Amino acid sequence: LKPIWLKSPRRSTPLHAVMKHAWSILLHLPLLGVNPCQAMFINQVQLISGKEATPGHVGSFGTKCDTFCLQGALEFIGPFLSHAQKSNVATEYIDSEIHDGPCSDLGFPSYGIVEPCYTRLTLWFREGEVFNESDQFVYSNGQVLVPQFAHCDMEPARLFKSTHTAEEVKMSELLYNPCNNSFSWDLHPPSRGA
Repeated sequence: LKPIWLKSPRRSTPLHAVMKHAWSILLHLPLLGVNPCQAMFINQVQLISGKEATPGHVGSFGTKCDTFCLQGALEFIGPFLSHAQKSNVATEYIDSEIHDGPCSDLGFPSYGIVEPCYTRLTLWFREGEVFNESDQFVYSNGQVLVPQFAHCDMEPARLFKSTHTAEEVKMSELLYNPCNNSFSWDLHPPSRGA
């Protein structure tokens, strides 16, 4: 999906002219009090009800390990959190609550990536933290952060597996896999990497 305000250029349009226009829009967003990364995310999400996502329709939640925040349209993020709270990583999210607003309100203003487990959500990190797509690590001041955000789900999943029978683990994965990118409330989220 492309942001609404970015049309595909005609082949005859010089790339620098297209980029000049796109950068102009991005540079003016902060003057309007809008975070450019959030604006691009908001414009990409089309709510099921047909309304475009706006800052008032964005929700977010933090995690027990407090290393990242998940953000998305309220109608998608609510069911996802409820689903995660029943999964094999529930201990990480059991006390999480939906915040009516962006991750920046919760202290996570740095856009990271589209959440690979559910592509309608995005991962946000603390100020100065940067996600490096080439090695999949989060850095702060040039140093790899430890633990990494993925550890927050890996450790509870490992603990769940060690404290439940093989049948319970199998049923949990079948019913409440939080990382299958297709859920009962949203069978056709955007493709990974789209």
